[in-house]
Formats: sequence, C-alpha cells, structure tokens
Amino acid sequence: MGVSAFLLPSSLNIAIGQRLVRRLCDQCKKEEKEVPLRIRDIIEKELAKIPEATKTEYAPILEKGIKIWHAPGCKFCAGKGTKGRIAIYEVMFMNSQIEKIIIEGPTESKIVEETVVQGMITMKQDGFLKVLAGLISVEEAMEAVED
Repeated sequence: MGVSAFLLPSSLNIAIGQRLVRRLCDQCKKEEKEVPLRIRDIIEKELAKIPEATKTEYAPILEKGIKIWHAPGCKFCAGKGTKGRIAIYEVMFMNSQIEKIIIEGPTESKIVEETVVQGMITMKQDGFLKVLAGLISVEEAMEAVED
C-alpha cells in the first residue's frame, strides 16, 4: 500500500477480515447422519489449533462433537436450502508484540503466529465453528477460505 512500516502500528487499532457465506435455511436444515472421514479430519485438525484459553468460549459448540448439516430446500427458502448470509471473520487487535513485528518488517507468517498465540480465531476456524453450530454447510465454509 506504500505505507511506511513505522506509521502503521500507530494508525491501526484493529484489523478485521470477513467473508459473507450463505446461511442454511432454519426450516429445512438437517444433520448429516455420517461425517466423511476426510471432512472430519480437516475440521478436527483446524479446530485443534484453537488456543486453549479461547476454546472455553466455544465449549458449548465443541462439546457437541463433529456434526455437519445440509438443507435440501423448502418453500421458505424457495428450494435453495439457504436463506440470507452470515459472516465468517477473523479479528486482529494491535498490541506491542504485533507492533514490533510490523516495525521490524512483517511477514504474514510472523503476524499470524503472534495473533494465534494471543488467542485469535482464524477465519477458517470461525467457519468450521459455524458449521458445527449448524449455521452454514461445510462446503460453504471450505469454499470461502480456500488457501
């Protein structure tokens, strides 16, 4: 962006990344009877990266185990299976450690590493948490955060 590294930390308090994804229709969504092993592994590996201090906030969702949902469509959603949108996001708060990384010459991996240490939930983790809560489909979450 052409901004000097030493100016950025003093100007930035918070950075938010988001994607809007289709929300499953509450009227016709159904829990899948079985979760494919590949999907289960992907979700478990990603959620295992959530810092322990942050996991307590999401305990009600995590305790229910790995469940995925689909919505076949109904009259309320015009047969689409989705109704409206919901955001999946990640939020980074500026602090002295991140400020130091930025001034020293940031790399994405250094910033991500520090924000995760601080307890940040990544966009991918937020998407999978919303999958487990029955708000979005696993396909929608994976498509939104493709690497």
